[in-house]
Amino acid sequence: MSSLAVEKRTSRQYRWQIKKIAGGRCEICGETRNLYARHCDFHEAIARERTRTYLRLRQRRQGMSEERARLLDARILFRESRRRVDNVLPEPETPR
Repeated sequence: MSSLAVEKRTSRQYRWQIKKIAGGRCEICGETRNLYARHCDFHEAIARERTRTYLRLRQRRQGMSEERARLLDARILFRESRRRVDNVLPEPETPR
């Protein structure tokens, strides 16, 4: 009986990608990798958004807008001011 496994040659592109990864560079553009295993920051972001689109997930929030941050700060300050007013002791009565 012969085995069904067929030995395949690795392609030039795959060998080139392996060399890039082993050298600590992005497998797509060759830039240095910082945080991720295979891609630079730029290409990792592209791959992440491509995956989100494929899985039909909503877009990633990039952070708060300035207006939302300002409103949140105003709300927090308002609550703190209300706490201060609520925690103030009543003034003592003066004797007549």
